Amino acid sequence: MKKPKRLNSFTISLIIFAIIMAYLGYAFIPIYWPLIRMKGIQRSTCAFAAQEYDDQVIMKRHLKDVKRTGLNLSKDNFLFERVSYSDEEFEAMKTEALRDWGRKRGKTCRFHFSYANTYLLPLLDIEWKVDWNPSPLEQSLEAQSYDDIGINVDCTCARLEAR
Repeated sequence: MKKPKRLNSFTISLIIFAIIMAYLGYAFIPIYWPLIRMKGIQRSTCAFAAQEYDDQVIMKRHLKDVKRTGLNLSKDNFLFERVSYSDEEFEAMKTEALRDWGRKRGKTCRFHFSYANTYLLPLLDIEWKVDWNPSPLEQSLEAQSYDDIGINVDCTCARLEAR
């Protein structure tokens, strides 16, 4: 039986495929990776919004976190909004303090993000236009209780007793 050549059409096809994939990774990962990271940053900001009620402070912290991506983004690229509770949900809240808390905090954090830029692809000198407009990120700001996960307790606080 005759031994096949080391350099045949299958080997050449694999080499060409590997070169193309390496170029695509080299060209497009630096473009899209920071944009993909934005979703995690937005989730982090929504988690912070559950603790902070001033939207100016939230956007200031968000823009500080966004600088880590290296993208040239400003406040104009984002729209942060708190979705309020419905009237029926406000009625179900037992105390006025709880209703006031619900008005400040909101029920849901909604984040809109848009980005447009033109990049020059390496080695080919072709312009690549990126228009990134993902669907808005929504994250709940509702308080969680142990009843939601099936644990029946009367108090969610820790009680320390002196012995």
